[in-house]
Amino acid sequence: MSSALRCRTLETAQLLTAGLSAARMYVSPRVGPRMFPLPINPAAHVLGCDRLYPLAAMVREFPGFTPLDADDAALWQDGINTLDEIGFQTAGGQLLAWLQSQEASRVFLIAHDGTIINYRTLLGETRLSRADFPGEAGTCRTVLT
Repeated sequence: MSSALRCRTLETAQLLTAGLSAARMYVSPRVGPRMFPLPINPAAHVLGCDRLYPLAAMVREFPGFTPLDADDAALWQDGINTLDEIGFQTAGGQLLAWLQSQEASRVFLIAHDGTIINYRTLLGETRLSRADFPGEAGTCRTVLT
């Protein structure tokens, strides 16, 4: 892929972690694009920004990131956008469990707005709507115990 087609999310992570000595950067399709609200029609037109960046290109163009789930070809191919709610709860729950096992004092998940809202719902927030989207370069803070 040309440099013009690089993933903005990964580029954002690089900018945010520049100069941090202890930053570990991972990439996972479990934080890939996910529409909100669901369900999504898998046959519907998908915007370019809602497509998964191919794992091989990511490894080649972003060597500072460690891919999680590198052996899960189906997850890298299909992502989380077309998973039903139970499928997302499973995939998202596995990512959250892995994050907690890392015992990091602070973690940043950098993702699209729909993905962020879906994870906030998975973490127990209710009555979320498009009005709760973080907006361009917005943030949401969640404390896991």
